[in-house]
Amino acid sequence: MRPLVLAVLLFACSSEPRPAAAPPPATARAAVDYATEIQPLFDAHCISCHTGHTDGRLSLVAGEAATYLFSDRTQAGIPLVDPGEPDTSYLLYKLRGTHLSLEGGEGLPMPPHALLPEETVDLVEAWILEGALVEATG
Repeated sequence: MRPLVLAVLLFACSSEPRPAAAPPPATARAAVDYATEIQPLFDAHCISCHTGHTDGRLSLVAGEAATYLFSDRTQAGIPLVDPGEPDTSYLLYKLRGTHLSLEGGEGLPMPPHALLPEETVDLVEAWILEGALVEATG
């Protein structure tokens, strides 16, 4: 047998552990798009109650939601949405049903009939973490 072939066979059959193959790179997800991913959630689950009343209640109707979410309004001492800061965004506490754990948290979880799937709330969290943009970034 040729020395090179013998060396290859010996290496291939060695009992020493081989380094594990590197995992494939994670596929980067595009930024969360407010118009196609967040507002439709509000439309489907929130605007039956949060509909632009003139009594100062929260409106999540398209074209009005950002005005309310990014206003000076706070609940439990934190903003409704704190861009880049999901841990200090009251909206996420309401969506997770954990708002009563905050001093000053009140009311029902949102939506009140059944919490949204975890993946949906994670999408809202990602949107907030990315800066809670409401306009396309081009």
